Amino acid sequence: MALSLSLTQKQQLKLSPQMLQSFELMALPLAELQQKITSEIETNPALEIPSSRETSFEAFAEKNQDSEKYNDSYSDSSSYGSDRGGYDTEASDRLQSFMENALSDEETLQEHLLSQLGCEALSELEYEVGMILITNLDANGFHVQEPLGLLNNEQKALLEPMLDRLHRFDPPGIGVKNWRESLILQAQVKGMEGEEL
Repeated sequence: MALSLSLTQKQQLKLSPQMLQSFELMALPLAELQQKITSEIETNPALEIPSSRETSFEAFAEKNQDSEKYNDSYSDSSSYGSDRGGYDTEASDRLQSFMENALSDEETLQEHLLSQLGCEALSELEYEVGMILITNLDANGFHVQEPLGLLNNEQKALLEPMLDRLHRFDPPGIGVKNWRESLILQAQVKGMEGEEL
């Protein structure tokens, strides 16, 4: 007994009634289209033909004058100075500049370090320890709490290797207790040793 599988693919296009009707109307010659429109207007009481199909030049000129009046009144109100409590473009520009600069969110040190951590080839446990160490850093890159107290027994074995890895991250001199250790670490990264320190 032989088993076989077969796979067929079928593509189907379904048109809505409105689309079918629009295709039918587009295919009609102009004379038949006018006749179809007239018959639809006669049979459907909801449809009606406006009394004047074309907009007269006078009506267009009136609308244009109304638009010009509106624009003139707007330009008069926009020149109303700040000394009288009105709109001040300079103040508006300063506010806009402040808002644009306030909304631009710079990357924090922790975000920068976490992005570097994500690029490293780490086990899940190493990544977890790295996350704990990075989130324990303040804005200057110093430990807020003693790192050993933040880790469980399994994680404590990875503390030194992960600190060494963290010390190689950019910027140099992070993951330490104070400025002195930070400067020593930065000097070591630059290749200084022994008496040069």
